Amino acid sequence: MNRERREFAYGTYMKWVLKEGEELKLNKGGVTGETMWLNYKQDKPADFVTITGFGLNGPMPFGATSLSFNTGRFTFIDRNLGHLLTQVLKQW
Repeated sequence: MNRERREFAYGTYMKWVLKEGEELKLNKGGVTGETMWLNYKQDKPADFVTITGFGLNGPMPFGATSLSFNTGRFTFIDRNLGHLLTQVLKQW
């Protein structure tokens, strides 16, 4: 997160409040993983993002038969589910 390495335990979540003009860079898995940038927007509802570990990508479109792998991905989740998870999980 913003060039600072953090490791999360399963069953935990982290809350990050962006200030005006601030940007949050998330990176998971280095070169074969994914990077995501989140930007401040006034009066924008909270975004909830889940982090996955190692995974396989399915066959490529247009008939390609190869598989590829990744070392982590970010996925946006529904806000209602996100709010529920903050009640169930332990804050990191």
